[in-house]
Amino acid sequence: MFMRDAEKLMQPSGVDSASFDASTAGSASRTQRQACSAFTRSSTGCAQAAAAYGRTIFVRYKWEMNLLYRTKNPFPCADPVNDYPIPKNGHRLQYNPQYYIWAWEHIREIFFVNGATNVVWLFNPSSNGVDPSLYYPGDSQVDWVGFDHYGTPQDSSFYDIFTQGGTSHGPRTVRTYNYLVKKFPNKPLMIGETGVGYVNPANQQQIFLGGDPSKNLPQGASADYALQNYFPHIQAVLYWDSRGQRGNYQLQQFGIQSFAQFASGPYEQAY
Repeated sequence: MFMRDAEKLMQPSGVDSASFDASTAGSASRTQRQACSAFTRSSTGCAQAAAAYGRTIFVRYKWEMNLLYRTKNPFPCADPVNDYPIPKNGHRLQYNPQYYIWAWEHIREIFFVNGATNVVWLFNPSSNGVDPSLYYPGDSQVDWVGFDHYGTPQDSSFYDIFTQGGTSHGPRTVRTYNYLVKKFPNKPLMIGETGVGYVNPANQQQIFLGGDPSKNLPQGASADYALQNYFPHIQAVLYWDSRGQRGNYQLQQFGIQSFAQFASGPYEQAY
């Protein structure tokens, strides 16, 4: 992960992040249960651990909340009876927006009461979902705004991931970026998750450093160039260095070295 303009946030050893999900136990409505005593105890434990940790940590509650419900492999905590009764263009939302906002407010209050003032709250929708403003808890509740998007093995640069994506998702991602910039102009913007399917060492190097001789600008641009010239509002990037449901996004040796070189550039380290 790299972060720009972060002098007030970063400790000498960096910034950490955590994704905070809801409980999946029991048969009652899972999102409604955010306010129940059992979940309050669980949240209190997390809040106390964050406070004891001391360093700055980003917390995103139920990321990608704006994706539509899927009958195959439904998302954790999605309850077919109570959580998504609202039809959207013939599809159902996976979470009830009002329940989500209530849960966010409840959890943030728990963290505050337990002294976890070192937490930075990240509102993190998906670039492929419905209007994220349906779930937005409000400016007073959110510190940063982010979005998730993944590339494909066909992408040859950072620019490709967020404009083409090997699918029709690319233009949608650009629209999401422009929408978030316009909708939340006073919030720092980050890429909460991204990754590209592994092809070969050269591919991972080109994603971050550019240099594909068959590509002209902007397709052949480095990640640094793409951020400065096409996505200047993005202040942080988190790479998902792991296997995912749709591919292996793990960085190999050249990929790790290339990401480190990219993240340590003067633009990425500016503050």
